[in-house]
Amino acid sequence: MRRVAVFRGELFLDYLALYGAARFLIEYLRDEPFEVFGVFTLGQVACLGIVLFALVLRGVLRRRVVA
Repeated sequence: MRRVAVFRGELFLDYLALYGAARFLIEYLRDEPFEVFGVFTLGQVACLGIVLFALVLRGVLRRRVVA
């Protein structure tokens, strides 16, 4: 994946997005009683934030390099 990276740090942002997605799924296995919005745990909300941050920043930086 390093060979096809368009900008420096893209691989790290990919890692953040994949880590957040994996952690989101793993949170279903935990027995955590505190829920936010009735469906997600606080950890899942944080993971969604990490994934969104990484994907948005990756898109912005990729658009700047290509344009």
